[in-house]
Amino acid sequence: MRGKRLVLLVLGICFMSLHVWADLPDRKLTLRLNDATMETFLNEVKKQTSINILYNAQMFEDTPTMDVEAQNEPWQKVLQRVLDKHGFEYVIKNDIVVIRKKSKGGGKYDDSLIRGSVLDEKGLPLAGATITIKHEDGTSTYARADADGQFTAKAMGDEVSLAASFLGFQIQEIKANEQNQYGFRLASDSQYLNEVVVTGIFDRKKE
Repeated sequence: MRGKRLVLLVLGICFMSLHVWADLPDRKLTLRLNDATMETFLNEVKKQTSINILYNAQMFEDTPTMDVEAQNEPWQKVLQRVLDKHGFEYVIKNDIVVIRKKSKGGGKYDDSLIRGSVLDEKGLPLAGATITIKHEDGTSTYARADADGQFTAKAMGDEVSLAASFLGFQIQEIKANEQNQYGFRLASDSQYLNEVVVTGIFDRKKE
């Protein structure tokens, strides 16, 4: 019995961890900052989203103060808008948002967009599916499928692969291509569904 409880506890912790990062693209910002430093802005982003942000404060020594206004906007959109304006960018590595100086001429930075769709086996859109974009340096950026299963993300030029995930479906990973066009078809995860059913029955018997 103790073994079963331990398994259920581990599954629960894993599910909570996945849930926290699965809703990452959905977190919104509402703020109005006047004459704020970059650090003040980033601290406000952390406060409202509970996202871990890593940066070297010395990078911002020559960055002028700024006015920032957002009304219930996705945090990525606000963060990218502010960073772009001042020559910075962000990547996500090991569940941490890392701020760095933007690549300049001769680098691999690419302004084009990555586009694609996430559908189920029947061709129906999986709204809210998470797309993980893996880069050569081991970092990852994320995108979220809209109501039609479509997604877009900024291309950095060093993409290695993209993976689409949705609760109850198997993860599908595709190698990056030069066209930056991707179509995902996710198969239902019968093992996950069986585990949910078995866990539910087990908890009910305990009561």
